Amino acid sequence: MALSALPARAHMMPAGQATLNVLEDAVFEVVSVPVSAVASAGADEDHDGRLSDREVAAHEGALVSQVVSRFKLFDGEREGTLELSIVRAEADDREPATQAGAQQLLALLKTRFPAPPRALRVETDLFGTTPADQQISVRATRGADKETARLDSKTRAHVFFAPAPKAVVDAPGTTSRAIGAAIGAAVILAAGFGFARRARKLPAAGK
Repeated sequence: MALSALPARAHMMPAGQATLNVLEDAVFEVVSVPVSAVASAGADEDHDGRLSDREVAAHEGALVSQVVSRFKLFDGEREGTLELSIVRAEADDREPATQAGAQQLLALLKTRFPAPPRALRVETDLFGTTPADQQISVRATRGADKETARLDSKTRAHVFFAPAPKAVVDAPGTTSRAIGAAIGAAVILAAGFGFARRARKLPAAGK
């Protein structure tokens, strides 16, 4: 759906959440970004902690730069290639007539990889100044696979759909047989040492 077709004040993503939708070698991202997390972009001209549509439009380049440099996707160690980035002021929860502006930005991103990502890693530090804005819940979907991770200033990265480590499992009875063989070898060695000690005590032939 084109951005222009969206209702002017429709919520697309609740605050503190993001979604990653993996389709083949591309990942489509929808991210709610606290305005306070991108304060260095200088878009909040009246310093009210909110962004109006006009402020977002006037500083779109700086806002996009902040978002894409601080919300990144990797497949293993390979960083994906950003193909699309759009930011807009998310709907304000207060009475629309106030025209106070939004406390959250909505970022729409598309990242592509050379091949379908096998271990999709997200890294971000887009956290705001209020307690509610200092964490983000990221939900990733890849076909029937779904996984959710909660990131904050202490845990800024997560690997989705990571293959489970293969456990080393002995064949049935292997461990028992190995232990039995070791015990048997110890018994044989002990018996051998005992025989050698007894042999040294025997008198030489003819004496």
